[in-house]
Amino acid sequence: MREFLMRTSPWFEALKAEQRLMVEDRMVRWIMKKDFINKNEQKAPEDVKYMLAFYAVMLTLHQENFLYDGLDRIVFYHHPFLSPAHTDDVHIAEVEVEDGTMIISVPHVIKGHIEQGYYNIALHMMAEAYQKLYLKSTLKWDTTIWSVLEDISSISKDSIEAYVGLPVKDPWPVAVHHQYVYTAANIEEVTSVLPQLRDYRS
Repeated sequence: MREFLMRTSPWFEALKAEQRLMVEDRMVRWIMKKDFINKNEQKAPEDVKYMLAFYAVMLTLHQENFLYDGLDRIVFYHHPFLSPAHTDDVHIAEVEVEDGTMIISVPHVIKGHIEQGYYNIALHMMAEAYQKLYLKSTLKWDTTIWSVLEDISSISKDSIEAYVGLPVKDPWPVAVHHQYVYTAANIEEVTSVLPQLRDYRS
C-alpha cells in the first residue's frame, strides 16, 4: 500500500518517513474498527478499504482521535444507489450519522483516487464525515465561496451535485477536496482546521 500511495498521493509522498509510518499504522487500525458490508453479492477490493482509510487518516493526522467512532459501518455498492434516507435520488455517497453508516459506490472511489479528472468522492465523503463528527463549531463562509471553489477547479456546484447525486448544502467537503487536489488552492477555512493540507506541495 505504501508504494501505491507514493504513486497516487503527492500529500503522502511529501510526508516525513515517521509520518508515513503513522499514517499506515492508523489506516490498519481504522479498518479493523469498521464493519464493511458488500451489496449485490459482489465483494469490494481490499484496496478500496485502504483508500477510504487513507483519507480518514489524512484528515485526522493532526489530532489524537482518528477512528471516526460512531460511523462504524461502511456499505459498498458497485453502482449508484438509492437508500432509506434518499429513496428518490440515485447517488454515489452518503453519510448517515444517525445509524452510524457510510455508503459509497466502489467504482467511483477507484476512479476518484486513481484517475485524473474525476471528482474524488472518497475524500468528499470522509470530509463530510469529519465535519459531522469532529467540527465543533459552524464555519463562517464568505458569500462568494461557491464562486471561489469554481474558480479553483472549473467545476460548478451544480456539476458536483449532479455527480454526487445529492444536494451539497455545505461547502466544507468540496473545499477540503479542492485544497487537497488543486495546486493553486489556499482555502483558509480548510487549512485553519486541517493544517496538514497547507503548502504540502512546496
